[in-house]
Amino acid sequence: MEIASCMAAILLLPFLYWCFGRTLFLFIKRPVGAGMCLLTGVFVYHGLFQAEALPLIFLKSPLSVLTVLWMLTIAAVGVLWLFLERKNRKRGQNGLWGETKAAGTGAFFSKKTGAPRCISVSAAVLYLCMLLAVGVQMYYVVTSEYLGWDTLSYVATIGTSVATDTMYQYGGQTGWKRTVLDLRYALSSFYMHAAVWCQVLPVRALYYAKIVQGGVLVILTNLTVFEMGRFLFSGKRHQGRISARQTSACGAAMVIAAVFIHFFYQSAFTASEFLMKRALEAKAYCANFVLPFLFLLGLMMWRDSEKRENRVMLLAASIGSVAVSMSGLVTAPVLLTLMFIPVFWKTHTWRTARLYVLCMLPNVLYLAVYLLYSQGVLRIGM
Repeated sequence: MEIASCMAAILLLPFLYWCFGRTLFLFIKRPVGAGMCLLTGVFVYHGLFQAEALPLIFLKSPLSVLTVLWMLTIAAVGVLWLFLERKNRKRGQNGLWGETKAAGTGAFFSKKTGAPRCISVSAAVLYLCMLLAVGVQMYYVVTSEYLGWDTLSYVATIGTSVATDTMYQYGGQTGWKRTVLDLRYALSSFYMHAAVWCQVLPVRALYYAKIVQGGVLVILTNLTVFEMGRFLFSGKRHQGRISARQTSACGAAMVIAAVFIHFFYQSAFTASEFLMKRALEAKAYCANFVLPFLFLLGLMMWRDSEKRENRVMLLAASIGSVAVSMSGLVTAPVLLTLMFIPVFWKTHTWRTARLYVLCMLPNVLYLAVYLLYSQGVLRIGM
């Protein structure tokens, strides 16, 4: 029963990510493809969760309070999504799955009517191979027997939080109650999100961490690669040579290649090693999803920095990077800085500089709090 609940959660969480992302883009009235909508929704979802979780963590509130509050938030966002979707349909704009008139779904839906298209046999075989490759990878990840000391400490953090109805008050390594709140972990609500769902489903922490967190990361990683492939083989450079259908096929081919690379490039502390063996950890999310997605957004900003949706996606990812993984505290700002340099060089506008500052601000604030804690200035007693 627990395994069935975890398998259902692997389907539910991506839908919730898409729903949160879709609500954002409906609100700003900008059409975005379903894939980018889902990926951006991850940061919107975890960013909102972080905003609710951090005050409760600092106030040492029970985990069950956060669970109830977050379920109410999901329900509220669901109602808002349905309302905006209905309003959007009345205006006769883009369809349920995002853009239909742009190239984002041109491989599968008509640009004029949004009706499903027939795809060629070769394309169908390629997409089936992609799904098979991702399925094999997911099976390998969720059934991996690797449980190192570091990995088990994260599982124990989730488990003790569920068992004691607390948040970060007990050490995952020892099970003893902490004397002070460890902001090295508590500044990110990622593992408390897992604890919330362990209460809701309900399932044991190890099952949720291994199956759900690992399975969802496989989906997010490969969807990011797919969107990157579509982006790299689109635009003016390839106009007239590669159609919308072929662009999506290029993305599928990149996913297949990436899966093979992950299987055959496993060594200590590489992104592949974290994905294939330690996918339940927040560090794995940072290495295989957060940073690659920020890189993709940097490429999109280089191509068109004036697109409002590009700016919104970048800002959402910047705000939610620490909420998804504490490892993004410094790595995300460094990558953003490197990606913004060529954009500055191209645009020479204060608007771009203002966006850069806004993207950096959340991580700078988190870093300031963490440095105060590491230097012994800031202490929250238990």
